[in-house]
Amino acid sequence: TSDLGGADSIRAVEIDANGKIVVAGKADVDFFVARYTTAGALDTSFSSDGIHIFDLGAGQTDQLWGMKIQDDGKIVVTGHNGAGDVGVARLTSSGAMDTSFGTGGIVITDYGGSADQARGLVIASDGKIIIGGWTNVNGDYDFAVARYTSAGVLDTSFSSDGIATVDV
Repeated sequence: TSDLGGADSIRAVEIDANGKIVVAGKADVDFFVARYTTAGALDTSFSSDGIHIFDLGAGQTDQLWGMKIQDDGKIVVTGHNGAGDVGVARLTSSGAMDTSFGTGGIVITDYGGSADQARGLVIASDGKIIIGGWTNVNGDYDFAVARYTSAGVLDTSFSSDGIATVDV
């Protein structure tokens, strides 16, 4: 167990190419990613203490829901911030924010609704990142899917603006 000092919860678990256990979730009001050795100890070669905690910048409660590890070992996570926008972030395999992705390793996307959320992600074979969730437009919840390039930019070859919503 690891105590991050608040209402902590793991929301995603992956095994990296070296067999280490990577977990991600919510640390009180922020995102966190942690890595454990195969023996179950925090891996101090990851973010110097085994845990990287970061904020999506809205100053409110962030909720992480999805994580995948890319073939190159970089870690991609998604969720939403308290302002109702979707967040996607990428860390290097050593646990630092990947500054080649988005702005400082983070991309915030407003789908246009009052409560945008991302609940899962996949990484396509071409390296593009696809996230799925929903948006609330005028009190009506719609499915939402967005696709980003490997650099963290909305892919405008997908649904003209990188975001597709379906009213169901």
